[in-house]
Amino acid sequence: MITLQDVKLQLRIDNDAEDALLDKYMRASEHYMRSAVDNYVDNEAMDMARLALITEMYEHRASEAKDFNYIVKSFIAQLQYAGGEEDDNG
Repeated sequence: MITLQDVKLQLRIDNDAEDALLDKYMRASEHYMRSAVDNYVDNEAMDMARLALITEMYEHRASEAKDFNYIVKSFIAQLQYAGGEEDDNG
C-alpha cells in the first residue's frame, strides 16, 4: 500500500502545499487500477503501477492528453495477465 510520503518521494515534492491533490490522485489511482485489473491485489507490483499512474496524472495535470504512457499501460497489462497472483512480498 502506498503512502503520501511514497508519492511525495516519487514526485520529489518536499512541501505540504499539494497534499490534498496528491491524496485525490492516490484514491483515483486505486479506483482506476481496481477497474483496470481483474483480481486486484495490493502488492509491490500494484504499488509501482499506482505510483507510475500518479506520476503521469501529476506531470500532465494541465494537459489534454487522453491516454497513459507506455509504462502505465505495460504495468496494467502485466498485472492483468498475472491474474491477481500474490508476489513474494504480498
